[in-house]
Amino acid sequence: MAAAGTYYWNSNEEEEGSAELFYAIRIAHINHTGSIALGSFIIGMIRFIEVCFVYFARKAEAASG
Repeated sequence: MAAAGTYYWNSNEEEEGSAELFYAIRIAHINHTGSIALGSFIIGMIRFIEVCFVYFARKAEAASG
């Protein structure tokens, strides 16, 4: 989104502007590192809970015959 925004704001009627890709990467990895880490943690917890439920479901299925 930041790269598209810089492309839009750097362009004018005479010439096309440039998309500042490294600016967008810097914003994502420096300014929003906590958001990325929190999202990764939430995804990891959901996957862990899913693995636990599948494990216990298979154990219960094997125990019931």
